[in-house]
Amino acid sequence: MNPVKIRPAGPGDATALAVLIAGFRDHLAAKAPIDLEIQRHLPLALAEAGIEFCCAWLEGEAVGYTQTRFWASVWASGAEAHLDDLFVVEKARSRGIGRSLLRHALLRAEARGALRFCLNTNERNEAAQSLYRSEGLAPQSHALYPGGREVLWVKALAPNGARGTPMSQTLGYVTILVRDYDEAIAFFTHALGFERIEDTPLQAGKRWVVVAPQGSRGTALLLARASTPEQEALVGRQTGGRVSFFLHTDDLRSDYERMKARGVRFRGEPRSEAYGSVVVFEDLYGNPWDLVEPPQSFSSIRISR
Repeated sequence: MNPVKIRPAGPGDATALAVLIAGFRDHLAAKAPIDLEIQRHLPLALAEAGIEFCCAWLEGEAVGYTQTRFWASVWASGAEAHLDDLFVVEKARSRGIGRSLLRHALLRAEARGALRFCLNTNERNEAAQSLYRSEGLAPQSHALYPGGREVLWVKALAPNGARGTPMSQTLGYVTILVRDYDEAIAFFTHALGFERIEDTPLQAGKRWVVVAPQGSRGTALLLARASTPEQEALVGRQTGGRVSFFLHTDDLRSDYERMKARGVRFRGEPRSEAYGSVVVFEDLYGNPWDLVEPPQSFSSIRISR
């Protein structure tokens, strides 16, 4: 039998993932979310930088998944990961896939810099509790209430539109046109030191390739291979020669020296501006980027060029 393979889920896995989520809902004997709601909201969740889905594949079939949320936590003194879902289809149980999914989620949390990993489970789910204990997790109890169980309290709220408040949105990806997936991946991961977040095969030889700076929880870069003459003509000049992207750093001089040693082309030397230290560099296709070290007093930078 082929071993189980676990990897982060991308847009190309949405159909298989939706089936798994619906299966988990039915396993819990829950009435919501209905299939239509899963299909509607799953793409938004997949694009959310603070949510990560991972699927377990066995002989080409998706047989389990996890959903983990990440956020900055005062109590953890840093990033925290919360495992919302862990599910394995009935026919694939008793093969250690649930344990493998849990271990994978723990490793992914560590890789993303989380300092604490937590989850909720029902106190009557003895099998799950045994699994969690065996992997080093333990129930939390505060000194004020020694031995007391933590209880999950829930209240359903009205949708944003119903209470008249704006929706919470984030910018998930920004697309950059590339001529070749692999040469672009090599540049961003080696020359710039980015991390390859996802590389999922799609139809017609296309791939969903996402890269981002190491440890970043902000907007990620989608590498899209040009597939038409019009797109090919825009590779390297998709913003007409203006600075296309702004890469923030807390140590410009070190990044400048490291990137220069790896063959990155810079347009001049670092200089000081009102918004911080900055130097312009080019990616492998000639798109201009700003490498910026903002002053500590600047929480965000708005630049007009």
